[in-house]
Amino acid sequence: MDPDRPREALMYDITPLAESPLAIDVRAESGVTVVHMGGELDVSSRQAFASALCPLLRPGERVRVDLSAVRLLDAGTIGLAMTMQADARASGAELTFVNAQGVVARVLAILDPDSKLSETLVS
Repeated sequence: MDPDRPREALMYDITPLAESPLAIDVRAESGVTVVHMGGELDVSSRQAFASALCPLLRPGERVRVDLSAVRLLDAGTIGLAMTMQADARASGAELTFVNAQGVVARVLAILDPDSKLSETLVS
């Protein structure tokens, strides 16, 4: 770990293990950037996840991540999402996760019982 690098730079320094099984589509909808994600959010897709979201989290921006097509979400990615959400809030941006379905909604309900990460959980 390089002590001269700022902590924020280290936070998102993630190397993928394999090609990402994640589909990402970014659209502007009514003053909000909506990021539709589909597939699996796990160790193999964390770099793609962070790379898609980080450039969007500028001060004053509202970003919603639609999880309706995500079929797998691991605890490490939830931790990364929570860190990114806190960093976004600190910089004046808004990051929320919406429309989780099935097992993804259940995992979020267990690992984020106060719904700090998600705006809407749909079973």
